[in-house]
Formats: sequence, structure tokens, C-alpha cells
Amino acid sequence: MLWDEVVSDTIKKHTKPIKIQRKIIYVSVDNSVWANELNYLKEDIIKKINDKSGEKVITDIKFKVGDIEE
Repeated sequence: MLWDEVVSDTIKKHTKPIKIQRKIIYVSVDNSVWANELNYLKEDIIKKINDKSGEKVITDIKFKVGDIEE
């Protein structure tokens, strides 16, 4: 998934992409502070993913506080 290629190592430590459905990425976040912060960054992350893929594959990201362990 392009998530790991477009977000920083710090963001990777606090998130885990769960699935892509209807051009929406669902991401589990380890706490509400990070979920809130990522909402401010989501447009930039969407742009990076779409630019990297060469087409508009993502239109939104939904963050939910939950388990990020494998």
C-alpha cells in the first residue's frame, strides 16, 4: 500500500491502514490526539498518494482510534 511510501516514519509508528473501499482508506490510529492531527494532514496525504499512483485512486481517509499491532 502506498501509505508507507507517503507518510513519515513518525506517522507510520502511530497508524495502520486497514482497507481501501470505494476510494476511501480506513486507517487505525493508536490515540485520539494522532487521529485529530492526521485529519489536518489528510488532504496532503491524499494528494501524495494520488500523485504517486498517477491517478485519483483516493478521495478520502477515515481515521479511527484502535489497535495498530499486527
